[in-house]
Amino acid sequence: MNRRSMIAGIGSIAAAGAAVTGMGAFQSVEADRQVTISVTGDATAYLGLSSDNEFINNDNGGTSTLTLDLGSAGASNTGGSGLNNESVTTFRAVNVANNGEDDATLTSVETDDLSSDVSASLVSAVEISPGNMANDVIEFTVDTRGSVSTNAGSVTLVAEDSDGAQS
Repeated sequence: MNRRSMIAGIGSIAAAGAAVTGMGAFQSVEADRQVTISVTGDATAYLGLSSDNEFINNDNGGTSTLTLDLGSAGASNTGGSGLNNESVTTFRAVNVANNGEDDATLTSVETDDLSSDVSASLVSAVEISPGNMANDVIEFTVDTRGSVSTNAGSVTLVAEDSDGAQS
């Protein structure tokens, strides 16, 4: 092997090693920054949630969250006080107001720990422009053909802004 080939080979190895390990002055940075996050109740959030349905409680113990409550709806104006026994009842509820500055598209509903006798789904994907509202966007189905569980699960409404970012 001649001297030029050897020097070129050593130079190539050094360049490859630098490319693999990086040429920057550091590998990681850790810095503390202040972050301020404001939270608010469901009605005044960027996507405001509300309901006119007698089985949806708009203020769950002062937390300003929506709660599906099938057992204590109370009597309606016409004397009803709950769901029929031994039946499957479907109703639509939850209004969504876009209190933000960007268009928002409701894309899906996710459920966690709901009992097998209660289901929730998005009626259809809908885009809501700022200052507007979509009504009755979630469809609930309750099967009372047996004992209804009192399991406290959760329903999450998934939305994307006009740029496609989930919120």
